[in-house]
Amino acid sequence: MATNNPEDNKAYCKAYYQRIKQDPAKRKAFLEKRAQRQQAARTGQAPESMQLHIYLIEAEGLGHIKVGLAENPSFRLKQLQTGSPVKLHLRASYPCSVRDAHDYERALHKQLKEYRVLGEWFRADSPMLQVMLKDGAKREPDAVSEFLDMLDSM
Repeated sequence: MATNNPEDNKAYCKAYYQRIKQDPAKRKAFLEKRAQRQQAARTGQAPESMQLHIYLIEAEGLGHIKVGLAENPSFRLKQLQTGSPVKLHLRASYPCSVRDAHDYERALHKQLKEYRVLGEWFRADSPMLQVMLKDGAKREPDAVSEFLDMLDSM
């Protein structure tokens, strides 16, 4: 089962992916279930117990950080790594409720707009990202809201 430990998630995802890759029916079911969860999250109809994660993924040697949203950040890292010419690292993951996740992500992107490189990629020299990277080990539910509150008070 997926945990908040990136290394545990990485091993779990790798083993799970290998199992479903070998069975087309399981792969199809997995993809359909994931699409349903994503749609439920987007439309606000996901169960209250479901959590999404605001994640920070660093592109090694480029000084860029991706600020994104995923149900499983380790699995998302694997997806991004497939198309990346540089090594990517999951640096922080903040669990948050499905209800608030998209608003948090939008607010973070808005606060980081002057550091935007392209899309959801931002320069790592943002003071806000530096604080989030240092504090990322906390991984408390809705911890990302603390950063948004801190920014509002500035």
